[in-house]
Amino acid sequence: MQRQGHNLTNQIMHQLGEAIVTGTYGPSNPFPIESELCKSYGVSRSVLREAIKMLSAKGVIASRPRQGT
Repeated sequence: MQRQGHNLTNQIMHQLGEAIVTGTYGPSNPFPIESELCKSYGVSRSVLREAIKMLSAKGVIASRPRQGT
């Protein structure tokens, strides 16, 4: 049985990944700031950060300090 937070993290990771693949987000249109993403998905910062870490581990995105994701 999966924990509820883990399911939510996977859902957000999938949705963000899909947005990247479809061109919603990309080099010319980076992710909004963390607080905006949290609000739009209705999740906590920890859930969003974990989803972004998972995408980063898969090589789909790269985060850089002061430059964004």
